Amino acid sequence: MRPSRPTDPATRFACRRAELTEFTAFARGPAPPLAPRPPRAGHLCALPRPA
Repeated sequence: MRPSRPTDPATRFACRRAELTEFTAFARGPAPPLAPRPPRAGHLCALPRPA
């Protein structure tokens, strides 16, 4: 039965480095909007509500 992950250190390092570069590329991508929907009334918002 073959091991699930490669035991060669160079191969493991290459795989881990590929994962890291993929993650940094994802992290540097366009950021999603911080607030996709408006907050609920009275939730973490101390501003007076419009009349």
